[in-house]
Amino acid sequence: MQDVARRKVRLSQVAIAASLALTIAVAALLPLASMANADALRTRAAAAATTSTITKSQFTTTLTLATTSVVSGQPINASITIVNRTRRPISFPSCRIDAALLVGIASAAIPFSPLNGDVICRTVIRPGVNIVRQLIPTTYLGCSNLKAPFCKTNGTAPPLPAGRYHTVITWLDVPSVVPHPAPLTIVVKAFANR
Repeated sequence: MQDVARRKVRLSQVAIAASLALTIAVAALLPLASMANADALRTRAAAAATTSTITKSQFTTTLTLATTSVVSGQPINASITIVNRTRRPISFPSCRIDAALLVGIASAAIPFSPLNGDVICRTVIRPGVNIVRQLIPTTYLGCSNLKAPFCKTNGTAPPLPAGRYHTVITWLDVPSVVPHPAPLTIVVKAFANR
């Protein structure tokens, strides 16, 4: 009988020790779990900062940027994704290299106003997912040797000054059923001459 009682006490002690060890292990892991959660939250926040999405009726438009912080003069990879949930394509007069659906950046002092020429083709937004990929320049769109912004010695446009900018999408002739995503903020850092 005493052996049975001792075994029960011993099993209780082992159970208490195991429970205590488990509690200590969980307590030690909690900071790691919260760090992992913080990293996941930061990753989600960064993804949200590089994407702007809007849905209107049967269309969803998403503007996605590779980054929202860039050194002046370096382009930003961007894409506009338009999901057409209708059964019909829509079209409008524009070539994809034309000014429709062109993404750029602007500030209060520096507008985004790309040149657009005569349109001799049509862009079609087919049912399903349509993606337009492009590079957003972080240089002036033009330059002159007579007035600012002055061209660089090789004749190209200079980099934009450091500052906060926002995205701009030209919607030239794009049907109004296609919703416009909200602008994203871009931080342009100073170009470092070396």
